[in-house]
Formats: sequence, structure tokens, C-alpha cells
Amino acid sequence: MTLISLEEAQKIAAEHELLKTAVEIALEDAAGRILAKPVFADVDRPFSNLSAMDGYAVRLADVVDANAKLKVIGEVAAGQMPDKAISAGECMRIFTGAPLPEGSDHIVIQEDVTRSGDQIITELGYADAEFVRRKGSDFARNDELIGEGALLTPAALSLIAAANVGNLEVYAPLRAAILMNGNELQSPGQDLTPGAIPESNSYGLSGLLRSHGCDVVATRFVSDSRTDISRAIEELSDSADLILTVGGASVGDHDLMRPCFTDAGFGIQFSGVAVRPGKPTWLAKRGTQVVLGLPGNPASSFVCAQLFLPFLSGTKPLQERNALCRVDLKANGRREHLMRALAWIDDHGTLVVEPFASQDSGNISVLAKSNALIRRPVEATAVSSGDQVSVLLTGELF
Repeated sequence: MTLISLEEAQKIAAEHELLKTAVEIALEDAAGRILAKPVFADVDRPFSNLSAMDGYAVRLADVVDANAKLKVIGEVAAGQMPDKAISAGECMRIFTGAPLPEGSDHIVIQEDVTRSGDQIITELGYADAEFVRRKGSDFARNDELIGEGALLTPAALSLIAAANVGNLEVYAPLRAAILMNGNELQSPGQDLTPGAIPESNSYGLSGLLRSHGCDVVATRFVSDSRTDISRAIEELSDSADLILTVGGASVGDHDLMRPCFTDAGFGIQFSGVAVRPGKPTWLAKRGTQVVLGLPGNPASSFVCAQLFLPFLSGTKPLQERNALCRVDLKANGRREHLMRALAWIDDHGTLVVEPFASQDSGNISVLAKSNALIRRPVEATAVSSGDQVSVLLTGELF
């Protein structure tokens, strides 16, 4: 097996990025979609200087000293506009979210005043304006809020709605299929026959595919049989833009995936990557249909899918950062090692990382706990605790 570097393999994958179609949809239908065009704010937020508290809108110059006496000339609530400006010695009753009347620049909260009729007396003196949300402090009109290729998360949808944008251009989902190979696999939740194991890879890969703008149109299980694999390839020939194969990727007697796709007319683009986990990963293409061949071990298949799906789908690749390693690491060998790890921000604001003790590619619990991959380059020298290492972030930081 001829191995190429991870960078070379990712470059080849990028050259075979799947074509996507942009469509316009309503905001309420956009969850989980991939943006095809940046989103720009249609309004300022806040649209005006707003009160952050219930209290009184005043001129700061009038309340520098405690026991200031001010005349209440009206009130304003959220959703209203003030009907007059305030002048020296005046104030206006105001509620959270309401626009400040012209002339005011500070809010005295209601707990810090004594009111009698149309007059208040302030209990404190103030040096700086407080409790005002400044116009445009969140974002200004025409600001770019979210860029092309971004996954539309719940928080992103809220931001877009706040920007007064009701329709978006997103990419139509790519059609993806997962082809699972292995006589030992059974669906989870049933009594297992002797020698069988619950199939788990397709569940994680399905979620990963959706996060990269794909609809999973089929998940097929095939035995270690050329006939079964070839039949599945034919059945998926018109229904999927991208096929992920899982298992049968190595060179054993029962590893038949790649030969069957070759027989079906797929041209191999690369076959084997100098990385662990995931050495047997391969890529093939026939017409507009692309196949990413993944190893069968759970960590290997999931990690390699994380590494290559962004380049095939045109989404954002894993973010690479430098971090301080919390443990000693041995010198690395002839394949780049991607170590499943836990990364977090320490009390000093520094990104730190620690690999899990077990790096077995069949260990799913470690995969589920990790949020980073430590990159150990080919022939990398030993690392001491406190040294800097490169990491790929795969999840949220703590």
C-alpha cells in the first residue's frame, strides 16, 4: 500500500469537492443547513440607546452628586418611543428595553431613588454612565454576521432573526449514503448472535454528515461478499452524491470494498494515508459520485471522516490551534499520529491539552470524551510536559 501524507490526501479530496446548489429558504426552515451566502444585518442592534434596567432616564451631569432632585416629565416602556426630550433637572420613568429620550445618557435604577409625586431624589452620585445599551453595540446595519459555509446552529438562527433577515441562501443538501461492511455487525438493541457486535459507526457518521450539509439517504449493511457489495454499489449509483464505506478497507482476504468499487468503474484517487488512526483510508470517483473509504474501527472511521468531509463538502475544516501539553509524549514514528485528547482553557486563559491514555482505535468511550486531536508529525521528537503542541479542535472547549 502506497501511503501519502495527510496534507496530500486532503488536497486531493478538495480537488473532488462535490458540487452544491444554492437555494433560498425561510429562516424557520434553516436549522442545520449550510450557508451559501454571507448574512448581513438589516438593522442596528440595538436600534437606539436602550435602557438595560427599570429606573429613570437622566442626564449624567445632573446626578454627579447624591441627593439630586429631578422632575419626572413622563415615562416610556419597551416598544414605545419617547414623546419628548429631557432637559437639565428633568428625568423620565423608563423600563427595561425602552429607548432613552433625547437628552438623557444614564439610567438611575429604581432601587436607588426616592419618589414623591413627580419628583425623585437620587441616593447616589455617579461618575460614569450606566445601564445603557448603546445603539449598534451588538451589531450595526450592513455588518457581516455569518459567513458562507457556516453551519446554521440554533444560536446562529437567533442572531439572523435579530438582524431582521427572514430568508437565506443555503446549499441544498448533498445526498450521502453509508455502506457498512462486516459479517459480525448487528443493529443495536437486539439479542446478539454468537460472535456478533452492535454496529455503531453509522450512527456517529450520520450525525457528522448532517453537520456538513448532507442528507443521509441510505444506510446499507453488506456482508463480506463481492456479490452483496457490488449489488449495493449498483443500487446507490443514482441516489447518492457521496458514499461513505466503513470496513473492508485494508488488504485482508475479507477486505473487498475497494476492489468492488474499482470493478464498478470508480477511479482510485488515493489509497492509504500515512496517519494513525486511519491508514487504509481511500478515495474514489466515478462521474460526479465520490466514495470515501473508511476503516472499520470506530475511532479510525470517525476521525478520518472529520479530517476529510470538510474538503469534500466545502465546509469548514477542523480548527488548528497551539496548546500546552500536560504530559510527556514519546517521539513519533513514520506516520502522523492524531491522538484523541481533552482540551480546555485554564485559569490563565491558556489552551491546554492532555491525550487519553488509551489510543486504541476500537475504543469508543475515548472518542466520545475527546474534543481535540493532538497532531504528532512524522518522526516528531519527544515532547515534555509544558511544551507546545498543535491540536485540531473537534468539539467545544471547557
